[in-house]
Amino acid sequence: MGCVIENRTRVPESIKWLSLLVLMLLHVWRVLEVGAGIGRLSKHLLLPLFSEVDMLEPCQKFLDASAEYIGEPAAARIGRRFCVGMEDWQPEPARQYAVVWVQWCVIYLTDEDFVGFLRKAAGALAERGWIVVKDNVAPSDGFVVDKEDSSITRTVPHMRKIFADSGLVLDKEVLQKGFPKNLFSVKMFALRRPTPEEDTEKHSDPSV
Repeated sequence: MGCVIENRTRVPESIKWLSLLVLMLLHVWRVLEVGAGIGRLSKHLLLPLFSEVDMLEPCQKFLDASAEYIGEPAAARIGRRFCVGMEDWQPEPARQYAVVWVQWCVIYLTDEDFVGFLRKAAGALAERGWIVVKDNVAPSDGFVVDKEDSSITRTVPHMRKIFADSGLVLDKEVLQKGFPKNLFSVKMFALRRPTPEEDTEKHSDPSV
């Protein structure tokens, strides 16, 4: 993943949607922002809702600029700054997250790396935690490759298959409103670990 600045935060709709998930979490108030850049979402979306934010970003200069951009006193609530790509990130065993927020960066992962990241993120979730994936979705069958920035935009069925392959449950799916019609649609997906009952049912189903 390269050092790409993403300006399309669409914070009002994201914060309304995330607030609904936060209401279900009363015990762990730490969140991981993936593809964090200089911390736009941390500043405007995550820090207003959570007591601590970790940032995962492969570009060190963006992380170095994050404290000044976020500003005090909010910047003091940034916990870890992980300078590593999603495919190479390894969660800290004792560090749990209420939410792992992944926005506009899975387009730079292969399917294999995408599944691998989701499995690692699932292992870092607190009880009743969520992984939120917000990204472009392609309108047609298959996927769309952009050779200029080496990205792949997947269809919704493609995304759902990756979520299923990672062992997660797709609990909520929302279409982002307000984007021009000449751009890709944007969807937010809320994923969680299966309950013991769901896990048992899945393994007892011969079609799975």
